[in-house]
Amino acid sequence: MPYRADIFGAGEKDHKAFNYRLGGQTCLAGDVMGDYSFDAPLEIGQRLNV
Repeated sequence: MPYRADIFGAGEKDHKAFNYRLGGQTCLAGDVMGDYSFDAPLEIGQRLNV
């Protein structure tokens, strides 16, 4: 997917302490949003603001 969503409080990979690859649940190539980093670990069910 050529588009990388801006997520509030997130940085580029390795800019902050906790790295994640965000994506969806289907088999489409566009399900992978990209690699992001956060100051604190994400929690299951947590909502991210774009």
